[in-house]
Amino acid sequence: MVRSSFLTNIIKIILYISVSVESKLRNHKTVLLSWEENYNIKELTVDDVPEDCRKNYICSNITTYETEFVNNLLKKLSSQKNLKKFNVDKLTVLNSYGLGEIEELCASKEEIIWPQAAVDDKDQWQYIVNTGVFPFQGYRINRCIERGSRCSKAAIFDGFNSSCEQEIFLRKMVYIDVKNKQLATNYFQIPSCCSCKITSIDLY
Repeated sequence: MVRSSFLTNIIKIILYISVSVESKLRNHKTVLLSWEENYNIKELTVDDVPEDCRKNYICSNITTYETEFVNNLLKKLSSQKNLKKFNVDKLTVLNSYGLGEIEELCASKEEIIWPQAAVDDKDQWQYIVNTGVFPFQGYRINRCIERGSRCSKAAIFDGFNSSCEQEIFLRKMVYIDVKNKQLATNYFQIPSCCSCKITSIDLY
């Protein structure tokens, strides 16, 4: 009975710990640079984004990307604002601190991505400032290998189901505001980790 109550409390913690910052981060756009030239960029739509990128909310290669134009904007940003890099993450180094072998509850892949597109906090795809000549901002992402699969055996309890779910976090990025002809910062969704979610089986 004690063990069951303890597991139930742990599961409640897992189920209800969530960080929702979307409402606090809305309208936090900061303009870095504007351009007046008679140059129009096509707005990015979901159809422009490769299908394998869509489920991850972020993409490093967009065929409609205006590379030459973005390079020129980054040159201006560097000269006017002395801003050559906006963000460069590093991969996480795991340390068990003498606790033995670490077993992942859900298989995931961690990598650094230099995005050219991402989904903002209003669920709209936007161009992100990055080119091969100017790798301007890199972000650590951690994505599930197989969403919806069962967690490892370490998370299997009688009377409960488990599944691996993708968690999303908001990060600040420099993007192209096509409509207003601006380089600006705002918050964008990235896959942050693959979590094991446990739900009780309704036997009645």
